[in-house]
Amino acid sequence: MMRRWLLTVGLLLVTALPVQAHPHVWVTARSEIQYAASGAVVAIRQIWTFDDMFSSMATTGLDKDGDKVFSREELAPRAKSNVESLQEDDYFTVAKLGDEREVLLPPTDYWLDFKDNLLTLTFSLPLQKPLKIGTRQLTISIYDPSYFVDFSMAPDNPVVMTAAPAGCALSV
Repeated sequence: MMRRWLLTVGLLLVTALPVQAHPHVWVTARSEIQYAASGAVVAIRQIWTFDDMFSSMATTGLDKDGDKVFSREELAPRAKSNVESLQEDDYFTVAKLGDEREVLLPPTDYWLDFKDNLLTLTFSLPLQKPLKIGTRQLTISIYDPSYFVDFSMAPDNPVVMTAAPAGCALSV
C-alpha cells in the first residue's frame, strides 16, 4: 500500500512540473539597416533562413509545375501568409533609439527564396519616421519571447548597413 501511495505521489509530482518551452523552428538571421540619402535610418530588412525541417514542411504542395524548383511566384502566397502572421508578434523585431521603442510599419516588400533545400524569407520593415541617430544608439533585437522560434545570427556578416553616413559604427 505504501509503495502504491509513493508511486501515485511521484506521478503527481512529475505531472506538476512546469512545462519548458523549446523551439519548433530554427532561423538563421541577417539584418540590413537601410539609410536614406539624408543619413536617417528608414528601414530594417530582415533575411531569415529557416531550418530544413520547417523549409520542407512549408513548401509541401507548392511546386505546381512539378519541376522541383520553387519560383518566387510559386512561393508568393506563402510569403504573404508568413508576413501577415508575423504581424501579431511585431515581426519578432524591436528597434530602440536610446530607451525609446520605435514603431515599425508592416513590410513594404517581401519574398521567399528556396535554395539548397532551405527557405529564406526576406522582408523590409519601414520605420514610422526616419531616425536621425546622431550620438544616440540604435538597438535592434530579433527574438521570440515564447521561444517557439529560435533565432541565431548568421556567423558571417549578420548585420550590414546600407548607405550609412560616415562615422556610423556597427556592433553585433
